[in-house]
Amino acid sequence: MKTTDPTVQYEVVKKIGQGGFAKVFEVRRKSDGTTCALKFVEPKNEKERKIIINEVGLMYMCNDNNLMLRVHEAYNYKERLWIFCELMDDALTAYV
Repeated sequence: MKTTDPTVQYEVVKKIGQGGFAKVFEVRRKSDGTTCALKFVEPKNEKERKIIINEVGLMYMCNDNNLMLRVHEAYNYKERLWIFCELMDDALTAYV
């Protein structure tokens, strides 16, 4: 997980949702214009932060064409976790 400022690499296009633990934004990578989703998480405590970092690490290590959701990058920056992942056209609940 990177610790540099992610706003150098990405710009927010619009907010697209808010779940139980994260706000979700559509963002654009500045270098090539690629769009993806940003899950912006503010853990309540250090234990929750470690659990989320471990989950993101597992998802990143398992990136595969068969995965439902692909993680591109993740940042641990300024007390927040910034998780950049595939921007889907449908809600995940459509596949359950």
